Amino acid sequence: MNYDLYHDESQEGGYWHGILLVPESTRGTLLRYMKLVKEETNYYQPICLKGLSAKGPRFNCIRTWIQLGAGALMQSFKNDPYKVLVGTREYSPEDKKVYTSYNNLLKIDSDNKIIGAKFILFKEQDRHFRMGDMYPDFASRIETTFRMGIKGGIHWLGTPDNPIHIKSIHFDGHEHHRRNIDRKRIIDRVYGLRDYCSFEKDINIDDRTGKNDTENCQSPDDCQFLQLTDLLVGSFRTVLGCSKNDVQREVSYPIKRLIDEWQKGYARMTRSRWFRGFWTSECWIENDRWEFRDFRVKNDKQMKLL
Repeated sequence: MNYDLYHDESQEGGYWHGILLVPESTRGTLLRYMKLVKEETNYYQPICLKGLSAKGPRFNCIRTWIQLGAGALMQSFKNDPYKVLVGTREYSPEDKKVYTSYNNLLKIDSDNKIIGAKFILFKEQDRHFRMGDMYPDFASRIETTFRMGIKGGIHWLGTPDNPIHIKSIHFDGHEHHRRNIDRKRIIDRVYGLRDYCSFEKDINIDDRTGKNDTENCQSPDDCQFLQLTDLLVGSFRTVLGCSKNDVQREVSYPIKRLIDEWQKGYARMTRSRWFRGFWTSECWIENDRWEFRDFRVKNDKQMKLL
């Protein structure tokens, strides 16, 4: 299957690569759902998790997009439909209080086309500061760990029966890297790919900003997917122990369900509707060699359920 790749990062407590793979065949469906959420919540500004600290239209839009993003990572149906709920704030004259009511905006079930997106979360624990002096600049270190993450992720997420072919790559801006993304470092040096993983020949790499209200940004559709990637990497980071506040923890709750299933082990995960829908790992340098492991959840605070 053909996929478009979207990358964003977070630098809270490490360097987190978030990589969203959107199937070419269902990207129109996902875009339509994302637009529906914006219309329902009446929020049309660029979306990111950073700085979210209060409830309102932005909170409702972000919270619902994260629900939708989690649902988009399902690879199969397992009995109950996946519901995406949208909250509305209502004032009660009798109680003189404002309440939030939740309505079913849409559901993903056997009657609707499954999205089948995939997500890779790959963290470098030390924000690349221990990688030595063999790299020409800091951006090259980021490109190196991106290459590690994408190779490990697509090897786990794909299979011979469900191959992954990446048609395009989108990074959310190059200014903070102080140069454009180097194709040679992220594609040409990916060695030993399995037969079911591949990249388009002469693949396009777009590293313009994903903020759709900025001059020289990427296409409107690609901006939406980059913003969804931002929410997913931020939500995974929040669940795995780097939350800024209770509001961010609340909107990230749908991702906790995915992490809980992942941590039950491979055998249990094979029976999940999210099996091969996401992959997580972290790395660090110890005794001059790379080490890798699954994440350990540090955030044991109760996350709010609707």
